[in-house]
Amino acid sequence: MTFYFIQPYMTMYREMLFTDISELCNGNFKVICGETPSNFQTSTQYKFAIEKLKEINFLGLRFFKKIDYLNMTKNGNTIIHVGDFKYASLFILLFLKFFRNFKLYLHGQGGYKKNSKIQKIFYLAAVGLSNGYICYNEFCKNDLQAKLPKYLHHKIKYVNNTLYISPVIHINKNPTKRIVFIGRIRPRSGLEELVKATKFASAEVGNIYIDLIGYGDEEYIKNISILYDFIKYHGPIYDENTIKEICNSCTAGVYAGDAGLSVVHYMSLGLPVIIHRDIYHHMGPEPAYIINNYNGLTFERENILDLSRCIVNMFCDNAQRNILAENALKTYRDLSLPSMGQQFINISNNEI
Repeated sequence: MTFYFIQPYMTMYREMLFTDISELCNGNFKVICGETPSNFQTSTQYKFAIEKLKEINFLGLRFFKKIDYLNMTKNGNTIIHVGDFKYASLFILLFLKFFRNFKLYLHGQGGYKKNSKIQKIFYLAAVGLSNGYICYNEFCKNDLQAKLPKYLHHKIKYVNNTLYISPVIHINKNPTKRIVFIGRIRPRSGLEELVKATKFASAEVGNIYIDLIGYGDEEYIKNISILYDFIKYHGPIYDENTIKEICNSCTAGVYAGDAGLSVVHYMSLGLPVIIHRDIYHHMGPEPAYIINNYNGLTFERENILDLSRCIVNMFCDNAQRNILAENALKTYRDLSLPSMGQQFINISNNEI
């Protein structure tokens, strides 16, 4: 039996997941994907089998060139395919399910942002013909179940989308007046909103500094760092120990724009999270892990004054801040056990 994972391209944050699955499958594992775009970070060597194929676009569909369908769909094999209906390989595999005895699961956000009739029909057919759909988290699972008839609900699973990062041992109960942003710096990251909100908050509680970790338009980042002297730009950092050292003195992890896995990273560092509460505008469903006044604080999207209020609150009551931080760290630990890889294997083995 061989375990296959088909996705658009390789990203660095997925590498540990695939290494985990490969080890759990005793090496009987392979990733099939396209070429990684130049603006994404990825390794050149991997601890698992990988086949990078060229893609062609035709009639709105993406085709992987030279993909070996017959070998992949041998009896007993398991295939997890990205839940993106733009990939012709997904439709071909669904068709082959009629003739060959292999397991096929879709994996994705579950279409929680897609409510058109045609999208619902696609999900209905895909879930009905496949062995199931594995959502990014329970929020996605519940949303997808609400769109589909009850007889298909048992085929909808979830594996919490998280990161393979060793969490801090304990929180810092006496942080300084610093907050951190970690992530790709792009138009929807809300950096300028964060700067404005921090200025407002500083007027109430004293000077607050921002540690900025990530990559993006270098000229833009340098200009904003020069313009606002309370920003310290560290650049893209991939060494977790270095990130932990920087963030140890921070009071909170803040994402003013539309977040994704950054919230998971914050929690692994023992930091309470500040994000906006509009889940349907976030980049991914991971912000659903954040519960207001439990492991973080939420604000009204694009409301700078409300964001400033959350930042101020983090510095006004250190005892309450520490409770949020402890709960954030607990949330991360809960997300990490069992590992994502083990959960995918369990689903394939019909154990969950």
